[in-house]
Amino acid sequence: CPIPVLADIQAVLCARPWAAASDLILVGTWQRGLHCIRLNPPTGGVKQGLEGSGQWNARIVWSREMPHAVYAIHTVDVMGDGLEEVVVRTAEGLHVLQENMHHARANLQHGLAALCAAESTISSNALA
Repeated sequence: CPIPVLADIQAVLCARPWAAASDLILVGTWQRGLHCIRLNPPTGGVKQGLEGSGQWNARIVWSREMPHAVYAIHTVDVMGDGLEEVVVRTAEGLHVLQENMHHARANLQHGLAALCAAESTISSNALA
């Protein structure tokens, strides 16, 4: 295998580049693994790496065990907050993963505050 870190990950079912960073790929496996891998081409360049004559410098940035085998991976802004969530399809359904839950919490609190303010304004106008 030209990418040594992938040699230890058996039965890769899907992979997708992550637009958030051009050097990251997401890999899903039959063994329920979801892995984010940072790839750097061999010193001879990408062409040499693709021809199999060079070793890719790769490392797993993070991994997560899913409840079932990972059949598909997509990245999309599900929440409409400008951040791409990772959407994973397994045999039992869809799973939406967010990289930064503190940001998600802040967005939710901001949205709830705006909703409460709007509701208060509507109530005040109705009473006037």
